[in-house]
Parts: sequence; C-alpha cells; structure tokens
Amino acid sequence: MNKNPKVAVIGIGRWGKNIVNTLVKLGFNVSHCFSNGGAENQDWLKSTHPQIQFADSYEAILSDSEIGAVFIATPIITHYLLTRQALEAGKHVFLEKPGTQSVESMQELCDLAKSKGLILSVGYVFIHHPAFRYLVEKLKDEGILSINFEWNKWGSFGENIVENLLTHDLSILIALAIRINTDSIQASYKAGIDDDKDDIINIQCTSVDGIKISSNINRLSPDKRKVITIVTSDNIYIWSNDNLQVARRHQTNPPISIEITKTSALDNELNNFMQAISGESQIIVHGEFAVPILETIKDL
Repeated sequence: MNKNPKVAVIGIGRWGKNIVNTLVKLGFNVSHCFSNGGAENQDWLKSTHPQIQFADSYEAILSDSEIGAVFIATPIITHYLLTRQALEAGKHVFLEKPGTQSVESMQELCDLAKSKGLILSVGYVFIHHPAFRYLVEKLKDEGILSINFEWNKWGSFGENIVENLLTHDLSILIALAIRINTDSIQASYKAGIDDDKDDIINIQCTSVDGIKISSNINRLSPDKRKVITIVTSDNIYIWSNDNLQVARRHQTNPPISIEITKTSALDNELNNFMQAISGESQIIVHGEFAVPILETIKDL
C-alpha cells in the first residue's frame, strides 16, 4: 500500500489554505487543488506552492486514478454532493465539519464509504488537540459533574454559528461519550453584524446522566480565547487555548500546569487521516461521529 499517496484539496479559502500548508509542511503529496473562489486563490497557490497544480475541474481530480484522497473545505451546502461524487470515484474523503446539513445525508455518505471500503473522516480538529487527548485518558477514571465551554473570537460571520462553531463543542461531548438530553436544552441567541445571523449564542442543558453543560459563544469579541472547564468528582480541569491546568476540588491551592505535547491539533488530525488511508493506524474521527452531532443541532 502506498504510504504517501497523492491527494487533492478542494476549496482553498481560509481553512483550505491551512490544510494545504499543513499537508505540505508534514511532507504529504498534495498534487492538485481546485476552487470555485476568486482568482486570488489560484494566485496564492501559484506563489506559495508552485509544485501543486490547479485543476481544470473537480471532475478532472476525480478521474485521476493516482489521487487517492480528497480534502473538502468548501461551503457546507456543497459537502454532500462533492463527498458523494468523490466516494463514488473511489477516493477517501476528509470532509470539514459539520459534515453535511442533515442526518440522513450524512448517514448515506457513511454507508456509501463503508460499502466501498473507503475512509470518510470529518474535520473536528479539537478532538486531536494534545490537551484533549490527555483529558480523554484522565477522565476515564473520574466522574464528570459539569462541563462549561466559553469561546470568544472575531469573524466567520457568513456562516451559521451553530453549524460552524457550536458543533465543535458538541464534538467534544460526543468524544467523551456524553449524550445531551435534548429535552433539557435552553438556547438564547443574539444578532450582531447581520440581522439574519446570530453572533452570540448561549446553550444550557444536561446530559442523559445528569451532567450540567453550558456553551457560550461570542464571535464579536476581539479577545480570541477558548476555555473549557471540566469539573469532576476529584478535580477541576481548565483547558484554555493551548494550555491545560488542573486544581483539586475543595482546595484553595491555585491550578497547576500540565505538560502536554506541543504538536498542533491540525497536524495531528491530518497525520491521522493520512496514516489511516495508508493502513498505518485507525481513523479517530470517522463519518459516523458526525451523525449524533447533526441529530442534536437539527432543532436548534
């Protein structure tokens, strides 16, 4: 099996560029890119990665038997059709979150990938963060009592805040085997830049096991910061950006820092996908992972 197959990136906007840059940095064989965006994307590719060809069409990439996988970083509304076409053409697919826009279409793609023996992965990058990988192991032996997400950032105004941002918090819950009691969800929204889009969201709910959950997202804040606080029967874990701290419950000593590896979450995520399609490891975030996330957000 080819340990470094040719791959293509579809969509080279802001996040697509990150994927291209990271794949090249890691030494993977990006042979083509394709984008329906403006000419500036082609100019960026030509000036930054002249060794990568800009494809004439998506169909040209799908018909190239040497390309083993595609990375899809296009608007969410296009995800279903592009992924279905790639799977039908025999390509492994890395699809940016949240996957598709419905439970039914996501499940259909998962079934198609399985029937063809292909890997379909969804890009929930925080699952690959070294801090989260550490927490997954520690929390196996501690009962979670509550989890609080606070996310301040600026931008991504053109996207739906639930599909684009809240789904990241839901991915962490799913990866920790926490299932939300959907009947308990209380949500509030505030518009900001555009009246037809919400830029501040607050979610309060409980899990089916009684864990208290809150998520507060503000994409009108110039102070970029994501903090996840997890209270367990023994400890309080504070994951802030790329740092992780722990404090004992019911003690006044300040939190202490935990040493974690410094590899980036995106490096880990793309490495995992490439190793999985080469048969060197198991995929961490498969297509089925996205289904319960889509089930949760469909009524929000």
